Amino acid sequence: MTRDENLDVKSDRSVVAVTDEKRLMSKIWWRIVPLLFLSYLSAYLDRVNVAFAALHMNKELGFTSTQYGLGASIFFIAYFLFEVPSNLLLQKVGARHWISRIMLTWGIVSAMMALTTSPSSFYLFRFLLGAAEAGFLPGVILYLGWWFPQRYRVRAVSAFFLAMPVSSVVGGPISGLILGLDGYFGLAGWQLLFILESLPALVLGVVVFTTLPRSPETAGFLNEAEKRWLLLELASESGQEHGRDKRAFAAVLTPTVWLLAAASFGVNFAQYAFGMWLPLVVKDFGVSDSAVGWLSALPYTLGAAGMLLASCVAQERKRQIPLLYVGCAIASVSLFAVRWAHTASATLIVLCVWAVGIFVFLGTFWGTAPGVLSASTRTVGIALINSIGGLSGYCGPYALGYLKDATGNFNVSLALMGFGPVLATVALFCLTMRLSRANWAPRAVLD
Repeated sequence: MTRDENLDVKSDRSVVAVTDEKRLMSKIWWRIVPLLFLSYLSAYLDRVNVAFAALHMNKELGFTSTQYGLGASIFFIAYFLFEVPSNLLLQKVGARHWISRIMLTWGIVSAMMALTTSPSSFYLFRFLLGAAEAGFLPGVILYLGWWFPQRYRVRAVSAFFLAMPVSSVVGGPISGLILGLDGYFGLAGWQLLFILESLPALVLGVVVFTTLPRSPETAGFLNEAEKRWLLLELASESGQEHGRDKRAFAAVLTPTVWLLAAASFGVNFAQYAFGMWLPLVVKDFGVSDSAVGWLSALPYTLGAAGMLLASCVAQERKRQIPLLYVGCAIASVSLFAVRWAHTASATLIVLCVWAVGIFVFLGTFWGTAPGVLSASTRTVGIALINSIGGLSGYCGPYALGYLKDATGNFNVSLALMGFGPVLATVALFCLTMRLSRANWAPRAVLD
């Protein structure tokens, strides 16, 4: 680029920054975030609908709590194995093609869950589902980092993550209704649940392929001045040329990545255990399948509200780390408190508080984490953080199922899940010390 072109870029950047920055970010937001939100909603629906299917499937197929917990969590073994390779392929193939491939594959495998007949087939299909979905979340986080500067990223990521609680708010009642269709077309209600709830992923996979923009450089809905301003803004944050990945595997040797991964593991240890078992916990209240759906939606409704509030508070970087501590504290204290909740209503109240803490953490965490990694390690770093965090999805649900069989009590086993956010708090403290010494500069953090 010549000196004159540099002056033109600076001029364009200044004009956009002063007059059109918010309009530009709004245009980008509406162009990509709602579609990604719907995509993750369908993904999370396919991931956790097994918890509702278990209300009937476990009894019909004779699964113990330990067998169900193992099957529910084995998903994350495949997720762990294929996460980093998937993110590298996304970088090479392009977000539109790779995210579409992921969605179509997991939709097919999710429907195949209806063929489950034994513990071994249950384990196989859950493993395949994890392999199919691997790379979706870190791929989207990486992709959003191509479009949103840090001061806009937390809100964009939080809007995307709202799909997690919303999938349960919407999916809970719908899943309860589908279970009531037992016998239609000669299929059990839990089989219909897997088939019908796989359809959104298949439809949206096609939509993503045809409409998701590849990158800012090739975006037809942006003019040249907007493209240049956005690329300059993103490059100035990372201190490196946008999109380059020359030291990708340096992430494996970076302490910051492992501290973020430990924090993710700790919170997800509790979050995945909760998500995979919540309908069964609520069913223990002695209510109908339909009531299970509605009551299970309540914690996620409050969790969504907490995430939205946190996304507004976290626009300033100095507020992001304190919000992560707040989320961990709320989650751990509430889970420890569930041990002394002796009525169904008290247990539900505690779980609602837990959900607020978890979702305050998750939206803030994934909006913050990419900003403390340099561009050169972001692709592998984000995938590695999520794969380690996802590995807790194996440990948490399996541990909860084992403890339920051993103690006969959900409240005792749920209380032990509270140690996960404690681990996350320790990791965050170490990360805070590291970031304060580096003054949040990505290169300094990595060096």
